[in-house]
Amino acid sequence: MTTIAQVMSSTIQLFTIGREIYQAIVNAMDSAQGQAGDGASKKQWVLAYAKSLISEAGKNWDKWSKYVSDFIDAAKGLYNSVKGIV
Repeated sequence: MTTIAQVMSSTIQLFTIGREIYQAIVNAMDSAQGQAGDGASKKQWVLAYAKSLISEAGKNWDKWSKYVSDFIDAAKGLYNSVKGIV
């Protein structure tokens, strides 16, 4: 079975800033994938996790929040597009 982390692996390797954070986010997305609930509640859980992670790293969540939200949407969209193919 393909995971979100596997689908996003090559893309994350291109990141020069926040690579570890984005890797942790896709890992959290994979964890949320197996949980009950709708997509919106899973995204909120991942966003809360990302906020905690980013804040603990001494980064400004307000500067990261839009990027992280967009990244989650893009990663999930890409995963959904390829999960039945690979």
